[in-house]
Amino acid sequence: MTATKWSSRIQWPRDNFVCRVTDEGFAPSKGSGNPMITLTAETVGLLKNDNSTTDEVDVGGESYMIAGVRITSYYPTIVLNKDGEGIDEEKTKKAQERVKEVYGKFGLDNTNINFENPALGFKGKLFMALLFGDPQPQRRSPTKEQLDRGIREGEVILDPVTRQPVINYYPKIDRIYGLAAAEANKPY
Repeated sequence: MTATKWSSRIQWPRDNFVCRVTDEGFAPSKGSGNPMITLTAETVGLLKNDNSTTDEVDVGGESYMIAGVRITSYYPTIVLNKDGEGIDEEKTKKAQERVKEVYGKFGLDNTNINFENPALGFKGKLFMALLFGDPQPQRRSPTKEQLDRGIREGEVILDPVTRQPVINYYPKIDRIYGLAAAEANKPY
């Protein structure tokens, strides 16, 4: 049986995967203004118990091709107060500890990070991670009235047949275990 390419309409399996960082960046968040590291990765394969990988996964008895699925993760380095004035020291400390942990998991020096302009070095690295499917209800575009009231999202879209919300699933990183072996590297 041939595997179907995975799409966001299919529940992403909670499991261990090997991923490759394909892009990295450092810039302020468009929403909050918090400076953050952005890592874009792609799945290489499902990590089996013998540490081999497969680019197919079974979801509910159906086989899906999951290699090359994109994942984006954000790591704030400084957290500003809600009003944008000043730094939230408590949240910043937690965010910086998380950034140090990520650097360590990628085998990068985490002892002297400049959180205002961090040196990157993630791109091209293979890593092992626990991924899960983040369910996102699909929403209508907001009306002019909603926008005027400061509401940025429209109502949840319902399936006209089942009357259930239309949900898309996006893979997210639950935890990073560390670097993956080079033999897991497959081009996609």
